[in-house]
Amino acid sequence: MTLANHFSRFEHNQPTVAERVTRRLGGGALHDALREVGVTVAVALWIAFERTAAYGIDSVRPEDWNHAKQLLRADEEIRRKNPSAVMESDDVIALQQPDAAAFIRARLDEVLRAYADEVDVDDVDKVYDLMLIEVLALSYAVRAPTQGTPPPVAPS
Repeated sequence: MTLANHFSRFEHNQPTVAERVTRRLGGGALHDALREVGVTVAVALWIAFERTAAYGIDSVRPEDWNHAKQLLRADEEIRRKNPSAVMESDDVIALQQPDAAAFIRARLDEVLRAYADEVDVDDVDKVYDLMLIEVLALSYAVRAPTQGTPPPVAPS
């Protein structure tokens, strides 16, 4: 399946996330490589959540996206006022979703290495924040088991 096919499924199953990602990555003077990596990572994160959520994943609601975004913005404000704060939101996300955080960082580091003279580091930070918002928002959409429901059996 191509990225375009996956993106179509992404838009269908996660319209809020797809719209927010597209809007953020589509505007401005973002470097093409950074835009492409952002879209690829956004789709890959959704696929990872879709495949690993034992009880499934719902569509992210706009209010959940906004809540995730506000959480990260509040953390940024706290760090601006108190730069000695020990934990940052991305550290907490990395503790809870280490593979997702490592994947995001690795892809963005590849762009920085390949296009060091062309890519604005502030744009990389914005894409990183966007991906963290997505991870939080998708986490909110993971279905919880209903009482008495046994966990699904992993395929052998």
